[in-house]
Amino acid sequence: LSSLGILALAEQRPTDALPLLERALELYDASEGVQMFELETHFALARALALTKGGPSRARSEARRAAEGARAAGEGKAKQLAEVEAFLAKRGGGR
Repeated sequence: LSSLGILALAEQRPTDALPLLERALELYDASEGVQMFELETHFALARALALTKGGPSRARSEARRAAEGARAAGEGKAKQLAEVEAFLAKRGGGR
């Protein structure tokens, strides 16, 4: 579901991406710990929300979750963290 949502977003179909990404996160939340692609899914949902006017505060919240997870993951997620922080800075929602 996460991959399908990210694909829909890449194809400029954020409205189609929203339910896929939201459901993927529900499944991730039902499991302990951070799941593979969970951080990417939070960030994709943030971008989809921003593109669909789905709520700027919710978009920032999802992006912050992605940033927190990327920070905790360390150097391996440095590029993703930079992308998320740029997204947040553009929307007035940095650290």
